[in-house]
Amino acid sequence: MNRRRLGFAVFGHRFLWVCVGLVATTVWATTDNPQAEFEEARRWYVRAAGGDIAALREAVERFEALAELRNIEPRVWAYLGSCRLMEAGAAALPLRKLELCREGGGWLERALAAAPNDVEVRLVRALSLIHLPGFFNKRAVAQRDLVWVVERLHNAHDLPAELAAAAWWQVGLMHERQRNHVAARMAWEQATRYAPESRSGRLAAARLGNESQLSGSAVENRGHGKR
Repeated sequence: MNRRRLGFAVFGHRFLWVCVGLVATTVWATTDNPQAEFEEARRWYVRAAGGDIAALREAVERFEALAELRNIEPRVWAYLGSCRLMEAGAAALPLRKLELCREGGGWLERALAAAPNDVEVRLVRALSLIHLPGFFNKRAVAQRDLVWVVERLHNAHDLPAELAAAAWWQVGLMHERQRNHVAARMAWEQATRYAPESRSGRLAAARLGNESQLSGSAVENRGHGKR
């Protein structure tokens, strides 16, 4: 063997062991501290829910790895199901969309069956189903989940603030559709308190700002009418 071939052989051997070491390190990190891995995956999910497609791919990979572990929390299934529904929204082919929707729905129902009183599981399901097209007939289920969740958010101390804000934003929209503007405003105020810089917090703040402007204009118009 000449020096060039020998060099490539040594390099390839070392490269192989580096790759094995990296894979082993990833597996050990996942199995040794699944809670830390879950929290990191959830952070990627929150970014994905805000519209970051690259974050969605990262969240999917992480939750898929966690779903392979034994004795994993049902929350992992809920988040994986939600990721699948987000993937369905981005899929181009109708059949692929349907496939991802079915898989995502299956994970969500599996999570709920295992932990029906888990606030986070119910919230993730609600935020996932509320965005489905009307022909799935899931809006009423999502709205019931949202009402159930916001009544218990004060005890959900480990729930990301961004998700809590998203719950209140959607509850506000629900009240607005019912023409209960006072309840909608209260819900949006809660959204801005939980996570003012999140997407839901900013949307809620914008609605509150618009309402204030409309109220100011109405008062001004009444004042002009009295003159």
